[in-house]
Amino acid sequence: MFERMKFRNKIILCLCIAMCIVFGVYSFQLSGEAREMSVKQAKEQARLVGGKYGNEVKLKIEQALTVSQTLIDVVKAMRAKPEIIDRDIVDAMMKEAIRKNNAFYGIQAVFEPNELDGHDAEYAGQRAWWGKDGRYGPYFWKADGTFKAEDLTKHSPETTRSWYKDPRDTHASVLTEPYYSEVVKGSMATVSVPLFDKQKFIGIVGIDFSLTSFDEMVQQIKPMGTGRAAIMSTEGYLVAHPDPDLVGKNITEGFSPENKEKVRNAVKNGEFLQFTAESPLDGKENMYVFQPITISGTDTPWSILVILPTETILKDANAFLSFSLIFSVVAILLISIVILGIVTYLTRPFATLISVTENVAAGNYEDLPEDSRFSSEFLTLYLAMKDMVNKLVHNMRMADDKTKEAEQKSREAEIALEQAEEARAEAEVAKREGMLQAASQLEGIVMQITSASDELAAQVDEASRGADIQRERTTEAATAMEQMNATVLEVAQNAGKASESADEARTNAEAGGEIVDGVVKSIQMVNEEALRLESGLGHLGVQAEGIGNIMSVISDIADQTNLLALNAAIEAARAGEAGRGFAVVADEVRKLAEKTMQATSEVERAVSAIQQGTRENIVGMQETVKTVGASTELAEKAGEALDTIVRIVEETSDQVRTIATAAEEQSAASEQISQNTEEVNRIAGETAESMSQSALAMSELARLSGELSQVIEGLKNI
Repeated sequence: MFERMKFRNKIILCLCIAMCIVFGVYSFQLSGEAREMSVKQAKEQARLVGGKYGNEVKLKIEQALTVSQTLIDVVKAMRAKPEIIDRDIVDAMMKEAIRKNNAFYGIQAVFEPNELDGHDAEYAGQRAWWGKDGRYGPYFWKADGTFKAEDLTKHSPETTRSWYKDPRDTHASVLTEPYYSEVVKGSMATVSVPLFDKQKFIGIVGIDFSLTSFDEMVQQIKPMGTGRAAIMSTEGYLVAHPDPDLVGKNITEGFSPENKEKVRNAVKNGEFLQFTAESPLDGKENMYVFQPITISGTDTPWSILVILPTETILKDANAFLSFSLIFSVVAILLISIVILGIVTYLTRPFATLISVTENVAAGNYEDLPEDSRFSSEFLTLYLAMKDMVNKLVHNMRMADDKTKEAEQKSREAEIALEQAEEARAEAEVAKREGMLQAASQLEGIVMQITSASDELAAQVDEASRGADIQRERTTEAATAMEQMNATVLEVAQNAGKASESADEARTNAEAGGEIVDGVVKSIQMVNEEALRLESGLGHLGVQAEGIGNIMSVISDIADQTNLLALNAAIEAARAGEAGRGFAVVADEVRKLAEKTMQATSEVERAVSAIQQGTRENIVGMQETVKTVGASTELAEKAGEALDTIVRIVEETSDQVRTIATAAEEQSAASEQISQNTEEVNRIAGETAESMSQSALAMSELARLSGELSQVIEGLKNI
């Protein structure tokens, strides 16, 4: 089918196929780069979201740890002078520590026998929560606006519980796994801080806090509009999830064996992890980003999981691919129309030459087009063909005239022969007398025949030479056809190069345009803002460090004030009735010192959170600056691609002009012209053959004339 197509259609089809391949390949290549960029941006956004909300979780958990550590420090200071320890005061301190924090549900302090004040036996049975043997181990929890209490030492053995034995065995603070509480109708967790005296375990102080606020937090986290988030413990159990039914379940159970092991190790070791997999809930592909939450003072990190649907991540990239394909189709159609017009214009002289050769082959030698319809090499080819046709017509007319003349001479010879026969008859009748006269007459006639035969032979030779010249012209025309075929090959090569250049120009044009200008400006603005924000965060970090130093000084002053107040209260108690008023003042000073310590602790936690957040934000901004720098580099590459496009378009324009010039030198109908030239050559051959036959006839006539001369000589001798 392709072989039967016209030359013009072959060129158009080949160029269109090449454009489709190049446009398609580069469209998918650009789409792949856009997909990679979208995935990178989504990963970065997930890290930022995880870092932001992870800090909030960290702050709330460390708040409970800070309160527990503060109570441990107070007890440690009081144990330096056991005689001043008042268990009622310790109870009041524990209640006050959780009173105003709604997230704190309960608080416990369990000490080894006789390790709080060395007077367990004296307190035996005085309070229901102090233990029958006086061992100090109360648990206070909130209930209906008041506090309820319980003795934890009655649960035997309390040393098997993780909130007690883990800090004792590890010598470090512990954050337990979450557990469900029927009392609060939700999940809870416990932080425990141990107290050691020269490697000797004294006891623990711990706080139970509710995790319901984390449920409210994850409900609000929707990165990229359709994303989700979840919080999990160090063992992988879900602490908070948008689906309440999944809370308390182990998240690793929903992944494939390969991903399950990676998730378990990352969560256990507090490592960052990112991968893409199908969701066990709806089967859709998601990006999973695990961000560790490191709790200061513990070795049990939690993690926050950010889930981003792949469909949302690649939404813009897929839209860009659709736009690229549509743009490619439109561009191919427009370029095809332009190519169709150019090729049609270039092949127009071919049709005229085909018509000329067909008319010549049909014997119509007069209907030739005007020379003005051709130019350059086409004009040269047409003039050569026109000259060949004119010479062919002239030679054929000469051959026709010579043939007619030969026929006339043949008829005269026949008449002469008839006359000779008549003379012979008359000679027989007249006998000897008339033979001489007849012989004389016949001799004159034979001389005329001989002369006419010689002249006719010369004319036949001339016609034969004309036929030979005609064959030579035909051969020259065939050579011209071969040259034209070589020109056709040159045109095809130039057209292929022009197609490649045009395709490359179109592809590079897609990489740039107005989008690149907008991207460059946007990236420059983002880069400037990121640098300013990074500088501001650096100043904020320095100021936060200064505030932290001031808070440390205030905390030390409050600790000393508290101890002085306790000492004053003890001295007032020793003074008896006379020191009662001083005891009241000392108690107020102690309360003021406790409030100062509490406020200082809260400010210190806030400052610590600000410092941590500032450091993480500085790191995030540095990563952002790097990302912006990479984006700037990509934008610059896009600009270079545009420069390349301009250069390639100029080359394409030159090559298209080359196609136009070369196409004017060729003939798409070289095959038909060759066939018609062969037809002309055949006619010339037939003419030459006729001339050869005429020459044979002349030779035969000369032979007969010779015989007739001999007969005449015989008659003369009779």
